[in-house]
Amino acid sequence: QSDLINAIKLANTYKSKFNEFDDTIKAIDSEIDQLRLNQTEEQANLAENNEQYAILKERCRLLEIQNSKDEKQSEELLITLKYLDQNLNSKESDRTSLESEILELENNFKIESENLKSLNLKIKDFEQKLLKLQSELDEKKQSIFDQEKNKNHFEQEIYFVTEQVKQREKKIVENSELCNQIKSKLNQARSDLKNEKEEFQNSSQDLQNAREELETKRDLLSKLDVEQREHFNQLNNLKYSLKTLQELEQNLEGFHQTVKNIMYQANRNSEFAEGIHGPLANLIQVPEKFEKSIEVALGAAVNNIVVETKKDASRIIDWLKQTKSGRETFLPLDAIQGRVLPENDRQQIEMMSGCLGIASEKLEFQSIYIEIVNQLLGKVILAENLNSAIQISEKLKRRYRIVTLAGDVVQVGGSMTGGEFKKGSTGLLKRNREIEYYQNEIQRVLLETDSRKIVIEKENNNLMRLAQIQKDYEQKYLGEEKQLFYLEKEIEQLDIQLKSIQKDLAEEKEELSKLEKRKADAASHLSTEDFNTTHLNETIQLIEKNIQINLKQKAQLDRELIEQQEKIMASNIALKTKEATLQNFINLREQAEKDRDSQKNRYTELTEEIKNNKQILLDILEKEKLCEEQNQQFEKKISIIKNNIELKQNERISNEKQQRELFKKSEEQAELVASLNLQVERLKNRNERLEQSILSSKNYIWDNYEKTYISLNQDDYPLSDITASRDKLKNLKNKIKNLGNLNPNAITEYEEVSERFDFMTMQKQDIEKSINNLGDVITELEKAMSEQFKENFDKINKNFKEVFSALFVGGEAEVSLEDEDTLNSGIQIKAQPPGKRLQNLNLLSGGERSLTAIALLLAIFKLRPAPFCVLDEVESALDESNIIRFMDYLNSYTEYSQFMLVTHRMGTMEAADRLYGITMKERGVSKVLSLELSDADNISGIE
Repeated sequence: QSDLINAIKLANTYKSKFNEFDDTIKAIDSEIDQLRLNQTEEQANLAENNEQYAILKERCRLLEIQNSKDEKQSEELLITLKYLDQNLNSKESDRTSLESEILELENNFKIESENLKSLNLKIKDFEQKLLKLQSELDEKKQSIFDQEKNKNHFEQEIYFVTEQVKQREKKIVENSELCNQIKSKLNQARSDLKNEKEEFQNSSQDLQNAREELETKRDLLSKLDVEQREHFNQLNNLKYSLKTLQELEQNLEGFHQTVKNIMYQANRNSEFAEGIHGPLANLIQVPEKFEKSIEVALGAAVNNIVVETKKDASRIIDWLKQTKSGRETFLPLDAIQGRVLPENDRQQIEMMSGCLGIASEKLEFQSIYIEIVNQLLGKVILAENLNSAIQISEKLKRRYRIVTLAGDVVQVGGSMTGGEFKKGSTGLLKRNREIEYYQNEIQRVLLETDSRKIVIEKENNNLMRLAQIQKDYEQKYLGEEKQLFYLEKEIEQLDIQLKSIQKDLAEEKEELSKLEKRKADAASHLSTEDFNTTHLNETIQLIEKNIQINLKQKAQLDRELIEQQEKIMASNIALKTKEATLQNFINLREQAEKDRDSQKNRYTELTEEIKNNKQILLDILEKEKLCEEQNQQFEKKISIIKNNIELKQNERISNEKQQRELFKKSEEQAELVASLNLQVERLKNRNERLEQSILSSKNYIWDNYEKTYISLNQDDYPLSDITASRDKLKNLKNKIKNLGNLNPNAITEYEEVSERFDFMTMQKQDIEKSINNLGDVITELEKAMSEQFKENFDKINKNFKEVFSALFVGGEAEVSLEDEDTLNSGIQIKAQPPGKRLQNLNLLSGGERSLTAIALLLAIFKLRPAPFCVLDEVESALDESNIIRFMDYLNSYTEYSQFMLVTHRMGTMEAADRLYGITMKERGVSKVLSLELSDADNISGIE
């Protein structure tokens, strides 16, 4: 131990010296890094200065080139300016000659225009005179036309009246004869009507009796039909359920997708199907009582596929890998070995209350699957309920899995699984049983349906016989009723016809006198119109002669006007041509002046630019000299820094050499310390093993002989032969074992069970008392709930009437209970929109039903208003006018509640305060957009 301490001290000394050298090297490294950093900065400055120097050189070269270009361009501009001045002088002389020609043409044009105006005035005078004569002629011709029209009218009037007089006289004679014939027919019809009424009363009584008998039979047959339809509905429901289950079974619904892929491939390929028995769920039959518990016990194993051999399983697994069809568990018949409960545990659970047996023994299956079933369920115990399962698990020391009929599980080790199953579980184990049940039910319903068909057919025959009797009576009744109706109608028509003819006869005589007076008036008017027509024809001939004379004079003036217009047009064209030419000269002269000015400006600019470039060139030459001086200074600084870096590197190499020597010594000392530590550790381990051996021996003496090591005396237990003593000890232990299991805690267990029994008895009494108290509480609660429901229902009905009237702008509505049991009663909704009668909600149109439902929803909301309400497309079936009323009503609530509406209707969006929209520019990436309607108004105002 002292050698170890000395070695550790020496190692620490070497380590401290090594660290000192390490710190010195680090300091040198930092100085070298700083020098190198300074060197890098000076080199960067040198490079930057060289780069600036190169830029100045290049800029100087470019300025020299630019100066030569500018001087050459200024010489060219001087030549261009001289040419532009000469061009301007020639254009000025051309413009003066054009202006004199234009003045001469304008004077000629004014003279010709004055001549044209005088001709136009003469032509207008002749046109007005002709128009006046023509209008006078048209008036006279129109008068003649009107008089001829009146003459034709009066002639037609005389002819028409003459014909009417002849017709009236003939009709008066015919009506007198017809009146006498109708009177004789009327008397005969009244006599036939009296006889027919007596026969009709007898037929009516016979028909009433036949109808009552037929109605009785129809009620009976209707009842049978209703029962038959119920049986048909039941049969159709059973067939549909059977078909659904068969389709599920055929499509392997409920199984894993991998199982479906394998079985579909097996159905398509017979070679692939060799060795495949199918999913485990299809190979076992489970009683209905144990379906849930067995399904829970198997779990995902119901999808396991049973195959003949391990080779078949390997072949299918290879196929799954190749086709990437998933993973599945296979059960080879030649590899699976069953597991069963030991016989003593089996006997023990048979005596336990609540135990239903072993899960594997409750199934039906072929004998070849016994090993697979025992492997999965051979050590699963079934219990009636969770309490029984817990007791069984405790007694078996939590070594087995126990499943209850409700599907709760007590796992190995004591953990428990349970709760409510979700709806729509696979139900793979009960599917075959349900298919068989539906098939049997369909056969039973078919037999009942056939027997009912016979009864219905018999009653139908009786009904047909009675219907035929009724039909005969009805035909007789209808025939007599029809005859009676015809007679009454005939008498009525004859009365009406007689009165009508007598009235027509009087009217015809009065009309005849009016027609004779009308004929005399028309003849006098015709003679007057003949005289007026002759006078007007003479006046028209004089007017037509004056028109011909004036037309010849106007034609001569028109020819003179055309000649004058052609002269003016020629003068105008010549004038416009000269003006256009003058304008072109003016434009060209202005453009030439602009070109001359721009060239002068350009020449001035080039002169100034050349002067500036020469000054810049002088500045650049001075900067080049300055850059050369700075480069020399930077190179000197870099040389000094390089010398310093070499000195520091030599110092660092020396320190590293001394550090390596110390490191070698430190390593040697560390190996010595490790060797000494290993020797110390070995000694400690040997000491601990000896102590453990002594302690084990003491425990063995206590466990087997209940003696302490201190109390033993070697003289009290002499051992002459150790082997013989061990044989004797073994025989004694066997005798103790043959005595059987002892229960030293029986008295304690009895006290615990007795105490638990008393406790459970008290619990039972408390529960019974609680049940009675809960019954009273439930009665009181139902009474209070009924009163509160009735009170709130009346308020909702009142609110519903108000909201309905507001949304429909009138109308009435109400909600009512179907019976007196308020808590279990159905609710009827009746609505009467404006202009319709009160009716059930199902009889309204789609939009009316939607608006009524919204009214009821808002009525309930009004009873218990919430600060926030979400409505999802409630107004989708409403038209625009109803949407406006709906949104106006919601706006009246916004002081108390906030509404969020999911909608696609424009009217709802327009009435909202804020809009949120969801858009998807990229697939799978959605974006929310929001807009305040006030912001939208501002944006539209800016636009």
